[in-house]
Amino acid sequence: KKATYKILYRNDSDQDLAKIKVLVDYPANFIFQEALPEPFHKEEDARNLNNQWIIENLEKNQEGEIEITGGFLADEQIPSANFNVQIGFLDEEFDEFSLQQEKSISTEIIESNLSMNLIVNGSNQNQPISFGQILTYSIVYKNLGQKDLDDVSFTITLDSDILNFEEIEDKNFGIIDNNSITWGKDQISELDLVRPLDEGSIDFSIKVLDSTDVNLDTDNLQVKSKSQASLIKIGDLEIEELDISSNEILNNINTDIQLKVEGRYFNEDNIAVGTGPLPPVVGERTTFRIYWYIANSLHEVSDVVVSAVLPDGVEWVDKYLVKTGQISYSDKDNRVSWSINKISAGQDFQDINTWFDVAVIPTKQQEGKLLILSDQTFLVATDEQTESEISKSGKAVTSNLENDPVGGGRGLVIDITE
Repeated sequence: KKATYKILYRNDSDQDLAKIKVLVDYPANFIFQEALPEPFHKEEDARNLNNQWIIENLEKNQEGEIEITGGFLADEQIPSANFNVQIGFLDEEFDEFSLQQEKSISTEIIESNLSMNLIVNGSNQNQPISFGQILTYSIVYKNLGQKDLDDVSFTITLDSDILNFEEIEDKNFGIIDNNSITWGKDQISELDLVRPLDEGSIDFSIKVLDSTDVNLDTDNLQVKSKSQASLIKIGDLEIEELDISSNEILNNINTDIQLKVEGRYFNEDNIAVGTGPLPPVVGERTTFRIYWYIANSLHEVSDVVVSAVLPDGVEWVDKYLVKTGQISYSDKDNRVSWSINKISAGQDFQDINTWFDVAVIPTKQQEGKLLILSDQTFLVATDEQTESEISKSGKAVTSNLENDPVGGGRGLVIDITE
């Protein structure tokens, strides 16, 4: 905490005085920051002295003031500090100082010893986040001192445009004011008096807005979080304007990369891209087309891989079209993989997509059932700006073809031999 000392002086004699010097002896652990007026030092003197003032003329009954601001280093071995001031006459010819008066003030130095650590999603370090994600916060505190802390309150500030303050889960019902939340003794009774070694945690969660609810061009897409604590008394000593700050955590938003998976028999122009009977028929071969689409909003991504496993009985036809990257199939694990080195920001589904065909011959045991054409699809990529890995998943594709307005809803296997 900053400390301000004022030195007041006055000429009580019946004559004008000249060459008055004020000399300050700072405590060993005092750190000088500024003074008004500025301290005196000679231009040729390499030392940047900050503890003396020369008053050229001081008329009778004239008074003046020197204000010094600084702070004290934490040192448990120094419980108090003496701030000494001398005033007298300066003989510039012989550089001699004639002391007229000396004053001293003692300052008690105490530490709050309130430890506070801010944690977001299990970490007190900066980390990337995603649109729609739930952020879980914990303010962990402990009184490490030997004195009671009276009337403690905590305030966290969440500096961001992408948090949904209407979706906060807080069992303590902190007071929300714009982008800040405050808890005091009225919300948490234990904060009325925090005794030595008392500890606790204030937990809450808040949701990041979905990308569709954010203006990607103008909104602040970073979350800057910091908590502060204040208290009224340390032991019997009343405290004013003492604020204790936690670590600050920056959470940058990951790019909003999207994966869309579709299975079709007819394309968007209602032209058949599949072959064979629909609904699928026991013992007869039907081919379907599976589409993968990627859209990317904020940042460039690299090392993009989309993959899915074809279930037993589903055949890779080796017919495909890829606009960007490379598509491959592995016989060992029936896995289809689509690899793209980089995808720039601002790409939509029409820019980044691929399709491939699969075939299936239903068995008698599959009669009356839907066929699974591909298992769940997974995407992994690296956000080049946040340097974090992003993962997305897409649905499994069945013969019901939910995205096909013409061929959809006809996925149950039938047997026409009976």
